[in-house]
Amino acid sequence: MRSLAYISLAALMLASAPVIAEDGSAPEIVFVEGTGTEGADAPIASPVVDTGASEKMTKFAQRLDDPAMQDSIAAMVEGMSGMMLSLPVGKFAGAIEKARPGAVKDSIPDDATLADLAGPDAEAIPARLGDESRNLMSMMSGFAQAFAGMIPEFEAIARDIEESVKKARRK
Repeated sequence: MRSLAYISLAALMLASAPVIAEDGSAPEIVFVEGTGTEGADAPIASPVVDTGASEKMTKFAQRLDDPAMQDSIAAMVEGMSGMMLSLPVGKFAGAIEKARPGAVKDSIPDDATLADLAGPDAEAIPARLGDESRNLMSMMSGFAQAFAGMIPEFEAIARDIEESVKKARRK
């Protein structure tokens, strides 16, 4: 059920968009002096550290774990997948067969939909995808919460690397 994972991942990305830009700001790329290839004597730039990153990641995790957010994403996934299942594919299959005889192995009626090709359980697919999107968002919430706890350690590592580079340059 690989397609389920792809659709769930797309739903997660859509869910994260309003979270990231919730305060009206957009992430910026910051170019810092001294980070290019000017030469060995160029000044070392301090790393740009977002001290609120851990808090932002925690808020993101909370939004992912919010049942109302999960329900809205699940409803969107269910609606989109239901709509996709009703897509007529029979005429496309016929056109492919005309262009490349033998490419379409089965005889597909002109009025066939994607649900017809998916089989007798097709009507259950949207609900399953919705449920799986909820599960994925819960799992991603746990990951985001764990990552939020790691951010201070990453910041400390960045400071240690900066100090090591400064010491190496002084030698």
